[in-house]
Amino acid sequence: MSLAVIMFMIPTPHIFGQSESPYANCILYKDDGFNVILQMDEDCNDDQFSQAVTYYKSHGYTHEAGYSDIFGTKQMHLKSDKHF
Repeated sequence: MSLAVIMFMIPTPHIFGQSESPYANCILYKDDGFNVILQMDEDCNDDQFSQAVTYYKSHGYTHEAGYSDIFGTKQMHLKSDKHF
């Protein structure tokens, strides 16, 4: 078995836009329950981004750790209550 195959078999708690997460097309990064970073881009429009922010804020990610809006590309970092 090659090293590349072995590396893909190692489980990771990080999610990068995987379909099992709500609003997956708006997720730039999500770890095992402490952080989620949402991003508006060509796969996530403004309405979806707003819905994703509302969803994650109402599901325990209540603390805004960062926000940017550079040239119309929004990004928000939310932290969960578990982090505090």
